[in-house]
Amino acid sequence: MNKLKDYRLAVESLQHSLKRIPTEEEICRELQITAKQLGQVYDTASYLATQSLEKMIFNDEGNGVELGDMLVDTHAISVEEELLKNEQMEALKGAIGRLKEREQLILQLYYVEKLPLKEIAFILEVSVPRVSQIHGKMILKLKEEMRREELD
Repeated sequence: MNKLKDYRLAVESLQHSLKRIPTEEEICRELQITAKQLGQVYDTASYLATQSLEKMIFNDEGNGVELGDMLVDTHAISVEEELLKNEQMEALKGAIGRLKEREQLILQLYYVEKLPLKEIAFILEVSVPRVSQIHGKMILKLKEEMRREELD
């Protein structure tokens, strides 16, 4: 988790100083890591992004309980929250629209078509780790754009 935090801080710092989105080489230099290590950061981000509330949590007796079932909605969504959610959705759509065509295709295949990374790799004729890296990089890019949008 510290590596992801370091990555986010490095990207923010570089964006501020460069006034643009930094390249992978610039990020590696800033973090003093190799391209392979940066790929591992992207893999971690991809893995964490795919974890959901549907994952099972087991109690002491081994009975499965879904995390989503354990969470209680104590507050109804206010009109302001709904408007904010809609604004965020529009910002996310815009950010996705600015992704490269290949990245958009991976999003479509993974989140809409629900294809596993292995099948996406087959379709794109690349390795599964490469799809995972692209996915992780894309998730971090989208998070960064959303964070920037939030600050504006």
